[in-house]
Amino acid sequence: MAVWSEKRRKQTRALIKNAIAFCNLIKGFSRINKGHSHN
Repeated sequence: MAVWSEKRRKQTRALIKNAIAFCNLIKGFSRINKGHSHN
């Protein structure tokens, strides 16, 4: 049971990291799009 929860914790941490990276990627794209629309 302890091994399973540890595995789940690592999976969750990886998922959160991926979600944060994805949000940053979208923010970067929207920022680039806004810059292009201004020009």
